[in-house]
Amino acid sequence: LDLTLSGERTSEPVDFDNTPPTVSATGAPQTIGDRARVSFDAIDAASYLTRAEYSVNGGDWQEVFADDGISDGARERYTLNVPLEKTGEYTISLRVFDAGANVGSARVTARKGN
Repeated sequence: LDLTLSGERTSEPVDFDNTPPTVSATGAPQTIGDRARVSFDAIDAASYLTRAEYSVNGGDWQEVFADDGISDGARERYTLNVPLEKTGEYTISLRVFDAGANVGSARVTARKGN
């Protein structure tokens, strides 16, 4: 008497997103008075964007919202108006996160003259 049980279970395919978003500046920063204005485009081919943060000169990361108010699409634009306190160069970095917790980033240099 053979009492061996057999069976199989098939699961649904699972997609893993290991690809970070592509982030790029849309042009050179525009310095107007004591502010630099710069826009970045972010695109994710495998999922959707969830949030973004910017940093100036390696300082603390600050949350920034997409131009349409929320990071929820595969493509978003982020426009920053960064205060420039004194004469010199400023490195402005943006990092963008996708639904898979991948991070893409880009940076530009803004200059404030005398």
